[in-house]
Amino acid sequence: ITTLVSNTNTSMSTEEGNGFGEAMLDFLTSLANRETLPQVLSLSLGSLSAYSCDLLCEEAEKKGHAKSDCNAFLQEQRQVCMFLTQKQV
Repeated sequence: ITTLVSNTNTSMSTEEGNGFGEAMLDFLTSLANRETLPQVLSLSLGSLSAYSCDLLCEEAEKKGHAKSDCNAFLQEQRQVCMFLTQKQV
């Protein structure tokens, strides 16, 4: 069985905040260009969608928190929001 092992979360630039989404996009792009594809691909994504992150900060804003502070806080967390905004997706 053809197996491909890749760990895109080896540094802060690919693990925290929007770097995780960018690392995933780079990985998938390189995967599409491979001559031989793996027969099994297992992904573990613990992140929220861009929509969910926006919704979370909108709800925090209703509770008196600045949306920019919420976004900044989420981007400091590990694998919470893969992208900065829905537009980035």
